[in-house]
Amino acid sequence: LNYSEGTDHDALLRRVDFRPIAITPGTLSVDMGIVPFFEPTSLAMLFGAFRLHSKLYPGQERRCVPSFFKSADIDVNRFVQRVNFFDCCSEFEMLRDGAFSRHDPVGRFVPITVVQNMQDTDRVAQQIVKVIFTQPGLKGESEVKYALTELIDNSLQHAASPVGCVLQTQLYPSNFIEGVI
Repeated sequence: LNYSEGTDHDALLRRVDFRPIAITPGTLSVDMGIVPFFEPTSLAMLFGAFRLHSKLYPGQERRCVPSFFKSADIDVNRFVQRVNFFDCCSEFEMLRDGAFSRHDPVGRFVPITVVQNMQDTDRVAQQIVKVIFTQPGLKGESEVKYALTELIDNSLQHAASPVGCVLQTQLYPSNFIEGVI
């Protein structure tokens, strides 16, 4: 996987067929070397792919070339660490920056989260709601929380995924919110 053709999830889906991960053992690798930004959807898909590969083929190799992209505004490696991407498999633990200081994400983003059982859906849905309803006076919080809980519960009940339900949400400075379940 090389990100020279774009980092959005549409570009990722055009280039990668994730189906063989479930049936073909072998090395899984991603080259983030020149990536200037990751959308939550792309990161969550990659996280799920590496996590599934790790579960299905524990003896196989997984590699990640970290991003070299750093500017005054963004450091891609710090971002992917902040949203828990390096937690997808044990091989990526060495990519974590030991000096990294995590700030409270409440209301700004929900890091990549794996929900394994339905007892956790309410708590995780509430975290997402706190990102969506950052502006005062917005209505519908309980309805949105109910809908999110249903989506997460349904993914757990019907997908039968060995890695659980992977999700992430991000609020951008323009008040645009992107999320993936």
